[in-house]
Amino acid sequence: MGLYVQDFVPIGIPSRSNASTEMDTFADIEKVNSLWKKASKARNTSSLPVTSIIKSTVRTFDQKTIALGFIRSYKCSNHLQVETKCNDCVPRESVYDAEMYRILHNWLAKMYGFEITGQWHLEEISSDGNWHHLYCDLTIKRPDNHHPSAILELIATTYVPKIRKHFDRVLKYADQLCPEEVWIMHFSREDFVVTDHIDCAKSFRKGE
Repeated sequence: MGLYVQDFVPIGIPSRSNASTEMDTFADIEKVNSLWKKASKARNTSSLPVTSIIKSTVRTFDQKTIALGFIRSYKCSNHLQVETKCNDCVPRESVYDAEMYRILHNWLAKMYGFEITGQWHLEEISSDGNWHHLYCDLTIKRPDNHHPSAILELIATTYVPKIRKHFDRVLKYADQLCPEEVWIMHFSREDFVVTDHIDCAKSFRKGE
């Protein structure tokens, strides 16, 4: 399953708050729980409502953190147009990865006992006959289940050929981890990304 997420548009860089880490964590949990009131029933259902979890988590992203990615943890958009300009600075995948992990851990792990793993280390023998290391971005797993409820692959403002490579890569993760659901999330600042993303997802579903 693919998911396109239009990124935040930074309007200045707000000053950092002096609130403690504990207060930040508490605020995150309270905010997410207000967005997804069914969280308390998640452990008692046969399948995890991953769509609701992802939507709630993304809505809870700290906009200051994302905005700082444009000036501190960025990459070049190259030929992709961002605000009608090419070669613009956009946040790297690690910015979104860190926010997803932070919120999922503070929420699902601390409150409901789920296991949130970032960069799950996998190995495979490639076509060249050598061992290769793979790293799955994020997994959500029940402690009483051998397989993850969901694996999440994150992409940040990139072009269709690279998105296709991520689709291929996540299938390798799924072959080894056997999750209930597979999600690819594309956080993009590109002006005209939607049509290309949908076409790519359709091709993936058809096995092309």
